[in-house]
Amino acid sequence: MNPFPDFTTVAFHAVPGSVTAAQWRARFESETGKSFDECVHQTLEGIDVRPLYSAADLEGCEHLDTMPGLPPYVRGPYGSMYITKPWTVRLEARAVIDTEMIDEICLENEKSLQHMKDLP
Repeated sequence: MNPFPDFTTVAFHAVPGSVTAAQWRARFESETGKSFDECVHQTLEGIDVRPLYSAADLEGCEHLDTMPGLPPYVRGPYGSMYITKPWTVRLEARAVIDTEMIDEICLENEKSLQHMKDLP
């Protein structure tokens, strides 16, 4: 079975049918062979990502009608945000320097360079 549908057979101006969430879930489970819950995966931050979201998932989200630069600032502290100035990402890495390890690496590099000079 081809996992990709043939979209050349779908009418360009096709009107989508009305499908309930239960009907969609049943079709999803029959096509994937997995339950809906088995297809939920987690991001590195531990956030569950489901295969389908609906308007019902937005109920209780109080920040949807807020604007950037206005309290409670959930969409950023500035109204223009970073439109006029692109974001800059800075990374600072701190490490303990092991001088013996650096000396060993330098010695290995010198040996490699000497070996390369001896090649025809």
